[in-house]
Amino acid sequence: MKSRRLKPNDRKILILDAAVSLSKQGRGYIDLSRSNVAKAAGVSPGLVCKYFPAMKDLKKAVMKTAIEQELLPVIAQGLAVSDPIARNAPQEIRTKAIIALGVS
Repeated sequence: MKSRRLKPNDRKILILDAAVSLSKQGRGYIDLSRSNVAKAAGVSPGLVCKYFPAMKDLKKAVMKTAIEQELLPVIAQGLAVSDPIARNAPQEIRTKAIIALGVS
């Protein structure tokens, strides 16, 4: 059986989904790297670079997704490192993220 090649947009979504999944684990967002995203997505680090030329591009996409989906642990990690997207999230979401960590 011949394997089916993913369309470029589907491959980009696969990479972003892997990055978001990693970001939800422990210090995942803070420790996100091209190599661990590539491994989780089952692609090469070069392919991650093709769709997200700089790590800031990938982290920006991850944080936007986290805010859209209200992934509070990821948003909290972003706030901890002064991520500009996390800092500009709606106040209610930022507050929920901080409360979820048990930090006042």
